[in-house]
Amino acid sequence: MHTLFRSMVLAVVVIAVALTGAMGENEDEEETPEFEEQKIVVTATRTPVEAGEVTASTTIVTQDDIEASGAKKIDDALRLVPGLDVRRSFGAVTMTSTVSMRGMGNEPGRTLVMIDGIPANKADTGNFQWNRIDPEVVERIEVVRGPTSALWGSHAMGGVINIITTDPTDEPEVTVHAEIGSLDTNETKLLARGTAGSMGYRITASLLNSGGYDPVPMNSEERTEFTTKRDAEEFILNARLSPDIGKKGRLWLDYSLFDDKRHEGERIQDPCGLFRQFDTQQFNLLYDQKVGSADLSLKLYDIEEDYFWNRERLRRGSYTRYEVEVERTERGGLLQGSHKVGSRGRLTAGFDFKHGEVDGADNYKEGADAGLRVINQGKQHIVGAFAQYERGLAGDRGRFVVGGRFDWADISDGRFVDETGFLPNGPLEDGGWPDADWNSFSPKAGLLYHASDKTDVRLNVGRAFRPPILDDLFRSGIFRGRYYRAKADLEPESVWTFEAGLEHHPSPDTTLRLTGYVSDADDFFYAILVDPDFDPRPLYEQRNVAEVKITGLEGDVEHQFSRTCGGFLNFTLNKSVITRFKRLSESDPDLTGKDLEFTPRWKANVGLRYHGDSGWRGQLTGRFVDDQFANPDNTARIDKYFVWDLTARRKVAGAWEVAVEVRNLFDKDFVEDDYFELVGDEWTSRTDPGDPTSPLLGDVALDPGRVISFVVRRRF
Repeated sequence: MHTLFRSMVLAVVVIAVALTGAMGENEDEEETPEFEEQKIVVTATRTPVEAGEVTASTTIVTQDDIEASGAKKIDDALRLVPGLDVRRSFGAVTMTSTVSMRGMGNEPGRTLVMIDGIPANKADTGNFQWNRIDPEVVERIEVVRGPTSALWGSHAMGGVINIITTDPTDEPEVTVHAEIGSLDTNETKLLARGTAGSMGYRITASLLNSGGYDPVPMNSEERTEFTTKRDAEEFILNARLSPDIGKKGRLWLDYSLFDDKRHEGERIQDPCGLFRQFDTQQFNLLYDQKVGSADLSLKLYDIEEDYFWNRERLRRGSYTRYEVEVERTERGGLLQGSHKVGSRGRLTAGFDFKHGEVDGADNYKEGADAGLRVINQGKQHIVGAFAQYERGLAGDRGRFVVGGRFDWADISDGRFVDETGFLPNGPLEDGGWPDADWNSFSPKAGLLYHASDKTDVRLNVGRAFRPPILDDLFRSGIFRGRYYRAKADLEPESVWTFEAGLEHHPSPDTTLRLTGYVSDADDFFYAILVDPDFDPRPLYEQRNVAEVKITGLEGDVEHQFSRTCGGFLNFTLNKSVITRFKRLSESDPDLTGKDLEFTPRWKANVGLRYHGDSGWRGQLTGRFVDDQFANPDNTARIDKYFVWDLTARRKVAGAWEVAVEVRNLFDKDFVEDDYFELVGDEWTSRTDPGDPTSPLLGDVALDPGRVISFVVRRRF
């Protein structure tokens, strides 16, 4: 979207905010939040249940939690959740961050991400674009750990992250947010919500500009005359209309727009250099209706994304520039019904369907291949039917859940054509790939037992699966920082997990949680080096080659020291090891006994939060991430790091609030990617084991260091 159009949209929102604000002013009284309150969870069972009554291991991240952490994007706030691994390598200017759960590795798509119960993982890459969610629109995030394919289908191997957005309010409410900070960053946000007549509304707009930073260490051999800053320009618009349809029903109509452009730190000849641009639009219809004693729910969605990548390179003195243009489509629906069975039981059943499609092309503009194209296309269809039965135990001593789901998946219309001859075309006529289909059954069972008024015990067992993504099946080229060759005969990967958890409240002010889990994964996708002599970099291929054993322990302590001061400490111990490696040829490496790459064995978070009567609020947070391996054969390692973050905010003059947020308080140098390692006092480039003379192809990922933001917010 052009800057002019963005400005026009923002102007319209400003006018709407001004008109809404004129309706009246609402200054909230200062409130000190309750340390212990009943929260509602919908993700664990697909029906509203009190958080203390779900069998699954669940964490709720509230809007207050996101704000207190100082997170600019919600995945940053998820760093503080036990069991989650987050890689946002370039801070606020990161193009795509990665969030995985319970030691599932760095493979995209093993964690299901949803927005208001609607799946948001992309069919071709498996990723979710975390940047397109404005924290202002988030009411809470429900994190359900463990396999949940029995309810939600594919991708839910490590668990589910469900982002619940805010609803319209009864009274008009307007918030204006302005922010400036390090990296020449400024951001403006507007939020308006309320009810006009019988129509509820909520609209948010956010405009971000960041001058960014140069992540290449000054003493690195990778620094060249073409090195520039990574920066970001971003516009987000969210709108919701909710007409009044009676006391027994609810209807939401949602629209979201994400327009994003990020330069990638290199400019050779083209004035714009390397940059990527996303233009994503989503339409949702959500409808809930109570019919007698049954609750019905329908959700329909359509996501359209235009992706553009301007690439240029200089190789052996030869200059090449090409433009990657990709159209992505994700659409589908979810229909379910829930009905009480007797006085303590509930039966929930339904079906989901989703369609994913990609149509992409690399168009060569300059260089020896000018005028040629590389084409990749493919479609994925998944249909699933599920049923779940919940029942409370006698005497309110707990509850148990059993359920299962059957999914059918097929891929079709795959095509890859490389007119440059650099990579092989698909084997069929006109570069096509053969169609394929799979099916998978995912059962689950869970038990919650209230051993006493202070102690709960949870037991869960279940199976989850994930079909291969379209990029692994049909597209050859650069993916996850390596050259890959497509492999269309991949089968779905699956995992069985057993977990046991204990929650204890020794006092009203203290909560202790401990959960252990064991997962056995089969047909795991893994990157295999198939041609170390491939020019210009070694060539990899995704294969179903591994059986993996994952064992872990998650611990969490929360304590309220006083009415105004509380703290938390949590940790994750995880070991993800390949127990059996299926070599398809003698040239394949034997990775038996190796750790999964990008999976730290030890993580911990500690925090102290203050919420005073005088309007002051603040949080000091420490984050530790242990060493982790950066390649399949465990010959490269990312060093451990420990950083502190600080936020402080205060309400002034009633409805005004000012804040200071500091990320990486002590300006520690560290990396979250595999490109550099610290040797003595110098950052040096790692090399790919398959090509020791050349640096890895992954992103240059030195953290931006200390980042300070100043925020002013006004509520009307």
